[in-house]
Amino acid sequence: MSSKNSQQQPFPRWIKKALRLILDSHDYEVFIGDLEEIYQWKLQSHSKLVANLQLIRESLLFLLRFLGSKESRFANTKLQFSVHMIYRNIKVLFRSTKSIGYFSTKMFILGISISTFLLTKAYVSHERSYDHQHPTPDLIYRLVVDSESDGGILNKSATIPPALLPRLIADNAEIATGFRMVRTQVDAGIKVNEDSYLEEGFYFAERELLNVLSFEFLEGNSEDALTGPNDVILTESIVNKYFDSGHAVGKVISYLQINGQFANLKVKAVIKDFPRTSHFRPKLIANYRGSLNPWYRGPVASSWDFNLVWGYLKFNSDQAAEAFLKRTNTEYIKTLPLSEGMKRVEFRLQPITDIHLKSQLKNEIEAGGSSQFVQILTAVAYFLLIVGCLNYLILTTADNLRKLKSVAVQRVLGASKNDLFMQFFSQSLFQTILALGLSILSIYLLLPMLKISIGTELTMGSLSVQEVSLLALGLLLFSGFIALHPILMVSSFKSSELLGKITLTKGNGRFSFKSVLVIVQLMFATFSLFAILVISGQVAYINDKDLGFDQSAIMVVSSRRGLDESTLRTELLRNPNVLSVSSGARVPGGRPMPTSKFRADHMSEADKVEMIYMAVDSSFISLFDFQLMEGRDFSEAITSDLTDAVIISEKAAELFGFEENAIGSIIELYGRNNGPSMGKKQVIGVVKDPYFESLYEEVKPVVFVKKRIGGSRIMIKMAKSEEVETIAFISNKWALQFPELPLEYYLLDNHMATKYSGEQNLKTLIWPITIIAIVASALGLISLIAFSVQFIQKEVSIRKVLGASRENLYFMVTKDYLGNLLLALVISIPIGNLVMQQWLNNYAYHVDVDFTYYLNVTIALLAMVLLTTSYHIIKTVFINPVTILKQD
Repeated sequence: MSSKNSQQQPFPRWIKKALRLILDSHDYEVFIGDLEEIYQWKLQSHSKLVANLQLIRESLLFLLRFLGSKESRFANTKLQFSVHMIYRNIKVLFRSTKSIGYFSTKMFILGISISTFLLTKAYVSHERSYDHQHPTPDLIYRLVVDSESDGGILNKSATIPPALLPRLIADNAEIATGFRMVRTQVDAGIKVNEDSYLEEGFYFAERELLNVLSFEFLEGNSEDALTGPNDVILTESIVNKYFDSGHAVGKVISYLQINGQFANLKVKAVIKDFPRTSHFRPKLIANYRGSLNPWYRGPVASSWDFNLVWGYLKFNSDQAAEAFLKRTNTEYIKTLPLSEGMKRVEFRLQPITDIHLKSQLKNEIEAGGSSQFVQILTAVAYFLLIVGCLNYLILTTADNLRKLKSVAVQRVLGASKNDLFMQFFSQSLFQTILALGLSILSIYLLLPMLKISIGTELTMGSLSVQEVSLLALGLLLFSGFIALHPILMVSSFKSSELLGKITLTKGNGRFSFKSVLVIVQLMFATFSLFAILVISGQVAYINDKDLGFDQSAIMVVSSRRGLDESTLRTELLRNPNVLSVSSGARVPGGRPMPTSKFRADHMSEADKVEMIYMAVDSSFISLFDFQLMEGRDFSEAITSDLTDAVIISEKAAELFGFEENAIGSIIELYGRNNGPSMGKKQVIGVVKDPYFESLYEEVKPVVFVKKRIGGSRIMIKMAKSEEVETIAFISNKWALQFPELPLEYYLLDNHMATKYSGEQNLKTLIWPITIIAIVASALGLISLIAFSVQFIQKEVSIRKVLGASRENLYFMVTKDYLGNLLLALVISIPIGNLVMQQWLNNYAYHVDVDFTYYLNVTIALLAMVLLTTSYHIIKTVFINPVTILKQD
């Protein structure tokens, strides 16, 4: 005991002031005297803080008890009766928390369900909030093109020909304005004073972009920005990176052009960084109509043959957009000088708010999300909330059944339904609010972990006020239902049953109340487990799928046309950990592959087929370990390979009609867009089909043509066990060879994995959610069984006295739960199979849902049921029948 607490401590003044507002002088004197004695007694064994907290609790209970006593001036009044009921309800409320195991189980089930629901909804709301920051996002669209060539190749492109957008704006009054945008290089070389950088967010855009999208200017203004041919806008993060002072307007940076020469750009404005919820996030924006943009100079600027630029339109109204699209795809499209060789061309308007989730087109600016992924998570969020509420209802219902005799006695003694409702409602509301508070606390603890798992930074601000309000209202109504439920149950019993035996099995046969609860939660557990097994199987299938080439331990370095790579290549190959070096304009799994038309000798001109065309050097095939099915690789020793040889894929051989041996066959290569013949070449090899695109699409035919060394990408095959040391060696050699250019690279296997980041995120999020749902179902089942077996103890005891064996008794009690499981499996697995098959149909190549999936779900759920039921059932079977029977 501290010396401080051993002395008389003054009674808190704020409590005295509060009591004076509530009580008259007579009641105040009676009440405060007792309360001061309690306070001083608490101080003897507790700190002042703890004593004050307990004083608040005691004051509330003491006040309610006092107002309901005979000494109060409210004695024998309706107010006294109401206060007495409130006091008794609060006592029952505190008493309900004393059973720690039971109470904590309920709080865990409901709290974890609410927190998981809120976290999932926060992620879903974040994904759906993309590009809503603009003032009128419903009027902004991106123009995309769907086309089909004469060869039957479908092309859904996010880019359009450069000449298209100005023509549409000039011919259609419905369009308020629009702009073109292009990225000439994935990684742009920037030089500031003596420092060099590689930036992936460098774009050329028309200044109308400032009238379509929303910007926050930190320096400069929209009137002056992008007016000069060499103007550039920088974002805040880039300014902080390039300039120590933080001010950039008027300063000059240098841009490395495709031809290898630097040109100056003048900073005219600084804008705030684009939000993460934007489908593209530029760092530098230069003038599209300036002299440095190669797509604005010469014949390319007026080209209708190549999809090169992104085009955005802002309409006067929604009706204007619909009218434009209807007219454009009918007669108007025939007036445009579109590419020859196109059997079908159709324009589509893509709402800017749909780009992130609903666009799976070629030439996307940045990788987007998946609307189906969001739909699945939304369904899972509500599903888990329902599971949590259902199990909470089961536990509360089971607990309330124990109290039904008490409720019946209160009804017999005259307690009204309103009084009983308030008693149960106060308990239910208190527990619901407590679970909600615990869930919000857990959310703040889990948000950093979620960012690490899926790479997305979420906040509670991602949730809309409407969503939180609806959840709060739903929980309030749920609390009211739980409070009303036992009262309705009492009303459903006959008067002769009120004080008799009340059980969980009121109902008919299999579909008693208890059975329905068990079946429903087993259905939820079955569906969630089946879904996670299928999703995990598909993700594993994607990871293990043989792509036809080796993507591991390959470092892809951003290069520049015109750079002399021969010295670097020689130096790198001196290191034994550098196994091979190749270069080219395309990398498997990288940017969309170029296509051309081909024809075998026995095919007519009309039968030409479009295929992926890849110009590679002699090291390319061996570096990526393409599997040669026939023939040989390109060789530096055979000079004719450079002009006369090709290697084709199995799919290409099939389309050419080379049924057996394709080696030695002749094919003719044509220019893009049905251009003139570029000569005939001989097939020297056939490789196994490579999957350059994602598994969402069918594998495409490929033709490899040999070229000389050089390209915008250098590919380096490293020894797998020495990757870190090899990357350091390559960095050093690069710095010596190209001191003005920083090394920019990525590992191909990591890059390929980003194609399926949505599936990985789905698996990452679904696994813990499924485990939570199964644990919640198991806890609910355990608690339900713990209560229900109490009502069959007498029957089991009588059967034991009459000679029934323990094995027979165990089977008798267990068979009901096994029957419930069988019914849940019969209902849930077909539904789960239908839903997951719809999801798998999005992939051209996917896992087969065979019998093993059904068997694994059945075994897992059977184990869960047996484990959750056995303890309490065995305990009941082994109980001494005399102990039970003598109670009556």
